[in-house]
Amino acid sequence: MIGQPFPEDPNWWAILVVLTALPVIIWGAYRAISYVPRKPWSDEKPDPSLAGIDRWMCILAMMVAAIPLRGAYVALESSQVALSMATWRMYTSPDVTILRRIVPALLITDTIANLWLLAHGAVVVILFWKKKSSFPINFMICAAFFLVILYIENFIASLSLLQQVDNSLYARYLWLGLWMIYVRTSRRVAARFVN
Repeated sequence: MIGQPFPEDPNWWAILVVLTALPVIIWGAYRAISYVPRKPWSDEKPDPSLAGIDRWMCILAMMVAAIPLRGAYVALESSQVALSMATWRMYTSPDVTILRRIVPALLITDTIANLWLLAHGAVVVILFWKKKSSFPINFMICAAFFLVILYIENFIASLSLLQQVDNSLYARYLWLGLWMIYVRTSRRVAARFVN
């Protein structure tokens, strides 16, 4: 028995935590999709000729479509590790350093965060295609939350041997930061999202 790997049984406590978070995630997605800003995103009168999807808006549309896909993929990938009792035992055994003992909690947090990204990303896609005026603020919230998720995942990777450390983290921060500025200041975005 000594030296054999732990059996792959599910971690029921972690599953319970994730299932408890799901109603909150769904409620948040509902609140985000039903949110209507009190004042327009821009004070300028939108130019209808800019309301189409061309130029930079095409790239934004592809990026918006990728958000829920990334959330689904990473949530599925991280849940296989986070919801495994073998992984939990590996990181909570007495011979593990104190700092590495937070990895299971971070893995569960990462799974919940990616489920939120999946739900909120789907909301952002719907708001984008329905041309809702709440798209810009919801996109910026989603992008900021995505940056937090990237930081958590990089921190988990630095503490564990489960993942590779992402060396392009700062490039991703810059990329999303530029898109957040574009969504906030673009006349094309202000002309498209007026409903």
